Amino acid sequence: MTTKRNEILLEITCYLLVLLFLYTGFSKLLTQEAFEFDLLSTQINQFLTPVLAVGVPVVELLVAGLLLITRFRRIGLYSAFVLMVVFTLYVGYILAFAGHKPCSCGGVIRTMSWRAHLVFNIVFTLIAFTGMVLHKRKYIVEETPLFI
Repeated sequence: MTTKRNEILLEITCYLLVLLFLYTGFSKLLTQEAFEFDLLSTQINQFLTPVLAVGVPVVELLVAGLLLITRFRRIGLYSAFVLMVVFTLYVGYILAFAGHKPCSCGGVIRTMSWRAHLVFNIVFTLIAFTGMVLHKRKYIVEETPLFI
């Protein structure tokens, strides 16, 4: 692919992740009591629940902010990838081991089946990974000297 096409694809990738994290982060904060109740329904340590109820949406919003600021985009992409891997593992764990399956997600994503949610998370994990690769390529191309 051409450099310009890669840059456009990188922008699209970043904005998809920004939309996801802004949407889910704000949804969780706006329905924080429900989010915390759902977390309590899982087998997560009871003492971690209040921390996660605030921490997860705040981290999602911070990652969205990192992705919007070009200077911090690299760390934003890596953070988005790690978050998506963790969320995907969580959904996989719930599918495999939980009898009761409370959804602690935000907004419309909350209405998805657990299997659909797993596929959704895998797709966004791949989007984040693609963004990391495109970002790395962009800066390798920009930093490669013309003459050795």
